[in-house]
Amino acid sequence: MEVIYRKPEAKDLKQIAEIYNFAVRETAATFDTEEKPPEYFTPFLEEDSLYRMTVATVNGEVVAYAGTYPFSQRKAYSQLAEMMVYVHPEWQRKGVGRKLLREIHENGLLGGLHTILVLINKDNTYLHKVFEQEDYIRKGEMDEVALKFGKRHSLVIYQKNVK
Repeated sequence: MEVIYRKPEAKDLKQIAEIYNFAVRETAATFDTEEKPPEYFTPFLEEDSLYRMTVATVNGEVVAYAGTYPFSQRKAYSQLAEMMVYVHPEWQRKGVGRKLLREIHENGLLGGLHTILVLINKDNTYLHKVFEQEDYIRKGEMDEVALKFGKRHSLVIYQKNVK
């Protein structure tokens, strides 16, 4: 099966939301506790947006996505974005997410940005390794900042300057 990496289209929003909502319901990969409708991801379709995304598809179905979104609405942070990577459970640990990261970095999707931050659950040691192997630098940790599934979770902050 060939994996195709491309920009998202409106028809992809339902599958993008399904992947994200699985993470909301079943994992601590996101500390979001409320599922999102497909329309929530519409900003990633707009040209000239601060929201950027690449999807991985197999046979026309979205199996993963990665992208960036503004870290803050404050103008001083206009060249800073936060990175996200979500992979359908059946496609995890098969290199799709790592390839998405490379696609984003190599195909000009980060134009205009200076710095990318990634906030990862401290317990997600696999994802820590992925970002470290992609030259993201561990910058710090925020202890017990989220409560999900009755447990306190900590975040590890990674940074990469792209300019």
